[in-house]
Formats: sequence, C-alpha cells, structure tokens
Amino acid sequence: MNRNDGGSAFPHDPYSGPTGGMSLRDYFAGQALTGVMNMIMSAALNDGLKHDVNESHLAMQAYIIADAMIAERAKGEDND
Repeated sequence: MNRNDGGSAFPHDPYSGPTGGMSLRDYFAGQALTGVMNMIMSAALNDGLKHDVNESHLAMQAYIIADAMIAERAKGEDND
C-alpha cells in the first residue's frame, strides 16, 4: 500500500533540494506530537505525574493525526 505522504514539507528548501528533506506527513506528525505531548504533560502535572507514557502509542497517534490532516488537505485541493 502506498501511503500519501503529502510530498515534501519544504519543496523549495535550498539545503535539501527539490525532493529532499522530510515529507509533509512527517512534518504534520511532529507538529501533532507537540500538541499531544503538551496535553499529556498538562494532565500528568495536574494528576501528580501518575500517568505512564507509552512512546510507541504517542508516535502512532501523531501519525494518525498527520494522515487525517493530509486527507483533509486533499479534500480542499479537490475543491480548487
């Protein structure tokens, strides 16, 4: 199965060239992970740090969010 990675996150980056660098999916996942971690840390601090963090689950959730963002982005492109 070929997953839509959204193409290059920074297609005009002079350092990575026209096809190099991270994919838009990776970029979106990194941005999503920041928000997810912020929510988890806020909840953990409010609960006295009683929550265990499963890093693999967090990474999976970040990519699920990234895939949803790419799918929504593609819907918008279809309407152009």
